[in-house]
Amino acid sequence: MKNKRCMTASLIVAIFFVLTSCTQNKEVTSPAVDYSNTSSLEIDKVALTDSITTLYMSSYYRPSWWIRISSKSYLMADGKKYPILRSEGLELDKEFFLPKENVDGIATATFKLIFKAIPLHTKSIDFSEGPTIQNSFEMYGIRLDGTVSTNEIPKRFTTTQSTTFATPTFLNKPVN
Repeated sequence: MKNKRCMTASLIVAIFFVLTSCTQNKEVTSPAVDYSNTSSLEIDKVALTDSITTLYMSSYYRPSWWIRISSKSYLMADGKKYPILRSEGLELDKEFFLPKENVDGIATATFKLIFKAIPLHTKSIDFSEGPTIQNSFEMYGIRLDGTVSTNEIPKRFTTTQSTTFATPTFLNKPVN
């Protein structure tokens, strides 16, 4: 009887270890970002599981002003789109007002953006609200492998055309 209980307990422990080892998770705190078009949003942490990918976000903006995150937001990883599933702490497509409480004129709020799961081996992701969203938030080269940002502007944001400005014409002559 004692051996049977011991074997049952050992079997339960073994099953527990097998199940927990099959569920792999990955967290990256304060990931480096190659390019962002905003200083109002920061990624505090990226959490990857086999079922979802979560961006833990902070917003820094003027007190009582608002931001909005689109329900069309997505992550790009290795050329594949991973759409947003939901958010926590703010409602998608709605104005989210930052609190009146602030430090030196800057209000802070935190929220989560939850996406379809990306592969755990992914080295870098991009966040976008989509090209059709006016004043969309865009972050490219979010590093999940611990490497440091290159701080290079992605080619899609640079121009190969040379810009030549006309010489200004002054209507009033300078006063001597």
